[in-house]
Amino acid sequence: MMILRKGTSSRSSKLIHGGLRYLEQFEFSLVRECLLERSYLLKNAPDLVQLKPVYIPVYKDSKRPPWMIYAGLSMYALLGSLSNDARFKTVPEHKWHQLHGLNVNNLYAVFQYYEAQTDDTLLTHAVMNSAQEYDAELLLSTKVNAIELQDDHGVLTCASKAETDKKITTKTIVNAAGPWASSVLEKVQPRQKTIAVSLYTQEAGNSIPLDGEVEYLLRAFSHYFQEFKQEQIHIKYQFSGLRVLPASEENTNQRSRETIYLRDRKTKPRLLSIFGGKLIAY
Repeated sequence: MMILRKGTSSRSSKLIHGGLRYLEQFEFSLVRECLLERSYLLKNAPDLVQLKPVYIPVYKDSKRPPWMIYAGLSMYALLGSLSNDARFKTVPEHKWHQLHGLNVNNLYAVFQYYEAQTDDTLLTHAVMNSAQEYDAELLLSTKVNAIELQDDHGVLTCASKAETDKKITTKTIVNAAGPWASSVLEKVQPRQKTIAVSLYTQEAGNSIPLDGEVEYLLRAFSHYFQEFKQEQIHIKYQFSGLRVLPASEENTNQRSRETIYLRDRKTKPRLLSIFGGKLIAY
């Protein structure tokens, strides 16, 4: 097995989350899958993936009333087989003052559930090291120049900065290049079908947070923690990551997060391309 890697997981949210908000799109199987994958990571990599409490404050003018949040968290717990890492609770009012300066004006209820957090770099390294223990060869910072599909195998031509072109012959090629997946498909002969995706208009590796996105996050933070004035917050570091979603006229939040798989043929595929997906369900 040959693995060419660079950049597809380097700008994640650092969260191994179960996809609570996907319940609003009725993507129950996806939430179930994410919670199951998270449980595996918590069990198999406890040094890299740890549970963290997450609080959902509900105000009198909040978009979602307490009963809706309660219903969603109940469904979330059920999809997680009622395991401890999928359960939630209501935070009593006498403990609201312990929530790190949370704005309690017109606060109606507070719920607490769990998500997991990781260091995506260390987690990716651990996966790569595990693959190498099973005889995988790892090539870093390697560019795919061409892929030619033969009757029963594929020939991949690639090159790193330090080497000339290298040809790799293999039965199956997996294109899991994240936001670069479409670019890889363009280098395949014979030509392959693809899917229309909505993406960042600049080069994927150079994505930066948009001014409106930064403003939105600062405004939200200042709303919930009013002792921190927006103009007093100093940003020390910022980054943005890209998620491949099918192109659609629907609002971004309404689009499916299900992973899309494209094969060059139905039986004995020589090429499998993966669009979408996220770090938790790798």
